[in-house]
Amino acid sequence: MLESIGAIGHEKMEMDIQPASYPLPTEVRDVILEKVDSEPGIEVVAMARYATAPEAGAQVILAAEVPVPHGFVDYIEGTIRSVSGPDAIVRVTILQAAAGVALEAPKIEEEEG
Repeated sequence: MLESIGAIGHEKMEMDIQPASYPLPTEVRDVILEKVDSEPGIEVVAMARYATAPEAGAQVILAAEVPVPHGFVDYIEGTIRSVSGPDAIVRVTILQAAAGVALEAPKIEEEEG
């Protein structure tokens, strides 16, 4: 009997697991990437929405080794809200990157063995 209860509990636990974030819609992601690509020294670190419902809002994290132009964050927020709705929570976080440092992920070398 306890084995069957444990199996049911295990199945329920597996069903309750949900991702912490979801990708932004492709059209929104493309517009943001195009805007970021137009500004040298600014790169996207991450973009995600909080849930499957568009009105739940989103987060964009950028790394900048240059001052961010006036209106840049408003543009990104407006792009997301155009799809998510005017009341959606949108967070744009800008990380200050060291000038002259490549903004790419570190390479992981495989161990031989």
